[in-house]
Amino acid sequence: MRNKSGFSLIELLMVIAVIAVVSAVMVPSIISWR
Repeated sequence: MRNKSGFSLIELLMVIAVIAVVSAVMVPSIISWR
């Protein structure tokens, strides 16, 4: 089940984890900046 045009499950989970960390860092700074 390896195809070049798709993401594997591990890559998808890593991307979701990075987005979650970035949003968790950014959201409080945006709220306090206002």
